[in-house]
Amino acid sequence: MRRLGRLVVVLLLAVVAAGQLLAWTPPSWWVPVLQWWPSQYAVIILGVVRDALGFWVVVAAALLLSLAVLTGPRDGTSPWRRPATVVAVVTLGSSVVLHGLQVAQAREEGADVSVVSPSVPFLDPTPTPDREVVVGTVGDDEDLLADLYLPDDPEPGGAPVVVRVHGGGFDSGSKAPSPYFTPLLAEGFAVLDVTYRLASPDRQTWDTAVADVGCALTWISVDGVAAGLDPTRVGTLGESAGGQLAVNAANLGVLGELDPSCRTADDLPDVGAVVTGYPAVDGGAAYEDSALGRGFGDRYIGGPRDELPERYALTDSVNHVSADGAPLLIYQGSADHLILPGPVRAFAQASADAGTLTRYVELRGQEHTTGGGLGTLSLGDLVGRDLTTGWFVEHLR
Repeated sequence: MRRLGRLVVVLLLAVVAAGQLLAWTPPSWWVPVLQWWPSQYAVIILGVVRDALGFWVVVAAALLLSLAVLTGPRDGTSPWRRPATVVAVVTLGSSVVLHGLQVAQAREEGADVSVVSPSVPFLDPTPTPDREVVVGTVGDDEDLLADLYLPDDPEPGGAPVVVRVHGGGFDSGSKAPSPYFTPLLAEGFAVLDVTYRLASPDRQTWDTAVADVGCALTWISVDGVAAGLDPTRVGTLGESAGGQLAVNAANLGVLGELDPSCRTADDLPDVGAVVTGYPAVDGGAAYEDSALGRGFGDRYIGGPRDELPERYALTDSVNHVSADGAPLLIYQGSADHLILPGPVRAFAQASADAGTLTRYVELRGQEHTTGGGLGTLSLGDLVGRDLTTGWFVEHLR
């Protein structure tokens, strides 16, 4: 039994230590590991769980250090006790420093976080939509559904509305309640949580997905007033795949190049602000960087960039930046092993250089989804939702 206990301690210690190593090292160092999808999944899951736990990683590291000391033979003959203790000490120190830096950065960015964040791991405090609406019918009589969330005290002229576009690699995911909605509703915003046609091996949606977001935008102009919305104050919000669609729909609309899949381009409202989290803005880079990126690219676009340049010309967000773009906030973890930070950072710079008001926030040591991939409210989510709410308050109200 004691041997089993030692084995469990060593395995758990290795997992926690690996999570710390991934948080501190640049994701580009891990590209060879990311070329095989099982190892990429393992890296991402490890990071997501680490981020979801937040402060409790420190607690776990301290507990493992205690167990490493207490479970070894007292005569000091165990060959693993000394190295395990050293690894446990380093892991504990790393987790304390990393969490401290993350909290300090969050406060510098204006987020309301405590040292003990999240106070309750895996908490999912989400609101309930007021109703489901059909924003349009596309393709072979396929209804595009959206959940509408309304604030308790809407403004007399209608509530400003944030159109949220879900992630999921373009081939999965759906509208769903999010912890990000609660502070938006409290600030008087409505949220329209939309769907779009998903990709599959037999149906690439590189052009229809963004058109479906355009369809949802036209619904706001045509039917939004009757629903209590203000079509003159519209923002878009998305994460990962949805982040690309949120920024592309806004920027293509500004350029007059968004062809919505229902109604007409004349019905598109002006998008006044965009927030995008860890967005898939460079499909070619994602295709080259990882196995999962290639899988998403094959289903969403149909192949690599050198074979389908015209499709990537539409999906790659850098091709649609302009001086007239809506104010853009981008946030991402520095330890993102699905959408590597380098290409996103380069897009943010290109957006700013083109003349769009652009803010890029790289959250130290955070993985893809910043811990929210389990549907939880993580430290990264606390920062992301405060940044999001502040951005829309500043630019839409």
